[in-house]
Amino acid sequence: MRSCKSYLSLIIAGLFILSITACSNNKDLYPLPNKTIEATTGNITLDIVRSNNAFGFDLYKSLINTEEDSVNTFISPASIFLALSMTYNGADHSTRDAMAQVLHIKDIDLETLNQENKNLKNILLHADEQITLHIANSIWMEKGFNFKEDFIKRNKDFYQAEVQSLPFSDPKTTKIINDWVNRNTKGKISKIIDDNMSPLTVMFLINAIYFDGKWTNEFKIAQTYEADFTDHKGLKSKCDMMVDSRDFQYLKGDTFQAVTLPYGNRRANMYVFLPNEELTLSDFYEGLSIENWNQWMESFGKQKGLVGLPKVKLEYE
Repeated sequence: MRSCKSYLSLIIAGLFILSITACSNNKDLYPLPNKTIEATTGNITLDIVRSNNAFGFDLYKSLINTEEDSVNTFISPASIFLALSMTYNGADHSTRDAMAQVLHIKDIDLETLNQENKNLKNILLHADEQITLHIANSIWMEKGFNFKEDFIKRNKDFYQAEVQSLPFSDPKTTKIINDWVNRNTKGKISKIIDDNMSPLTVMFLINAIYFDGKWTNEFKIAQTYEADFTDHKGLKSKCDMMVDSRDFQYLKGDTFQAVTLPYGNRRANMYVFLPNEELTLSDFYEGLSIENWNQWMESFGKQKGLVGLPKVKLEYE
């Protein structure tokens, strides 16, 4: 049958790594001891947060073990988790069991998963008025190919997915889909599918995330200077180094130093880890786990220091 050989293309157009943690008011982004996170946009339990983070670390470790050393890995685990959750609504039997294991949601029923993903998206979108965050989902179906109505309805209701049925053999369809991605990533991703799509493809499920945030404490141009940057192979190159001296949320671990660089009203943060000089990145990755991450998040403390951060542009395909 055609359905046995048809392809569903899952496309993620994420622009940043969004590692989701519960947050309190007296620290930047630390796990809360209680069971539920409350917000005006809905409630979520920590189960969905733990599932997101556990999946994210599994995914990242899988990628760094397969990518070439020269490639920068730049992903959005939260984006991929959302897209796979949408797909999960159409899975059954062994496929559903396998996806539940990968997503760490074996103990979360489908209705709860969908509702908490909806609430989590709303919480993220309204977390900080000084940060621009846009999350969009879409499903593009081959015209004439029928999908279960409850699959489409759940994705519309819980994931606000835009759904269209188009002839994939028409070159205009490629442009329509790429234009949607371009529009929902504010021009950061202009093309995500090619004209030569497989004739067996019957659906594109696309998630796009756009993030734009200003530092809470911006680096000053006058304090940016040319400096040496040492890569993971020990090779030095010149770069523009942004420098700031102030109080930071800081952590000294056994194998690294780390600082927190908050955005906006401190509801979103960049965590910068610097492995010890005698260690390789591979050595650092060995200790990168969800268990260690949770422990690290509880261990940051205020300390005055000097931070130098290379001015970079990251691209990943």
